Amino acid sequence: MDADALRLCFEFLRLPDLMRASCVNREFRRTAREVLHSPEWLRCPWNLQAVQRKCWTSGRFSRRSFSTAALNDVFCVCIDGHVLASGGLDRRAQLWDLKASTVTSLTHSSPVRCVTLRHGLLATGCDEGRVRLYSVETARLLATTQSHAFAITALKWQCSSPADDERVGRESMELLSAGVDRHLRRWGSAPAGWAAGLRCLQEAKHKRVIRSLDCASNLIASGSDDGVVKVWLRTAEGLGLLQLISLADRTEDSSAVRTVALAADHLVAATMRGGVFVGRRSRRSGLFNLTARLPCPGVLQAVAFCGPSTLITASGRRGTNQLQMWALVEKSAHVITRLDGPMCLVLSLSAHAGRIVCGDQSGQVQLWEPSIPL
Repeated sequence: MDADALRLCFEFLRLPDLMRASCVNREFRRTAREVLHSPEWLRCPWNLQAVQRKCWTSGRFSRRSFSTAALNDVFCVCIDGHVLASGGLDRRAQLWDLKASTVTSLTHSSPVRCVTLRHGLLATGCDEGRVRLYSVETARLLATTQSHAFAITALKWQCSSPADDERVGRESMELLSAGVDRHLRRWGSAPAGWAAGLRCLQEAKHKRVIRSLDCASNLIASGSDDGVVKVWLRTAEGLGLLQLISLADRTEDSSAVRTVALAADHLVAATMRGGVFVGRRSRRSGLFNLTARLPCPGVLQAVAFCGPSTLITASGRRGTNQLQMWALVEKSAHVITRLDGPMCLVLSLSAHAGRIVCGDQSGQVQLWEPSIPL
């Protein structure tokens, strides 16, 4: 069999079969390595997820550390492609270009509570309730608006159409914001584009302060201080409440929701008292059923999805921190691997395209990247 025909056959193999084929002889190993590194093969979500999981379980990953200027609390981190952003108590948002090895500081008038990156746009939210929009390429301020009466607690970019994917342009995006004023708002660009400003498309409300926000496809999840998680469905007409989940019914106290994380078929919510609940979406009703509880050591501080059914958690107790990667199955979850966390308490966590980044109380930002197993 010639090399082209062999490569064509290998492109239809999943990772376990590809690994077995690489053990046959040198020619098979060389072809398997070429396929494994090819963008066409990795473009399949199942192949990419399998490679990333193989890297984490076998310890094939690298770790890099970055220090912020003031060495203060890093309240938020976000990664998109080769760009990493953070914000913290020092009233600065920082942009790291991982390819060019450069860092840019963006000064604010109050502590930066949340950052979100997508398609070359950075949005930041501060204690003063103002959203600022920057160009990642030039680090230039494009627009600013007073989006909330008090501090902004969460920001997320979301596509304006459920059919859109990661390749959509800037004009197809919407910005979601939540704050201490108990409001959840949708923002779109002005008719002339994002550089011309933001316009409020719709708002929804909780009874108490909204602490966390996440989105996936056409779903949005928000958690508040009264122990309530609301799941919203975005349609052409706007946001509609799909489901209201009270975590107070599942705990001994009405503890506030610390953080929520959302994937297409899974929802994770954690309370201030340490309860961590996992829900799977029913295919019939479209609602989430909380079927499992994660046994995280200590109190869970941050959580993020790094795959359709792969979760990363950061928890700590008495000066010890641990990052764990979980595989979510039908009605349970099990630990895939554990990562050595930073010495100080982890305050923020983000994941994208297999990369994991966290920020802690000492001003350190750490990045984990998987390596190709062959």
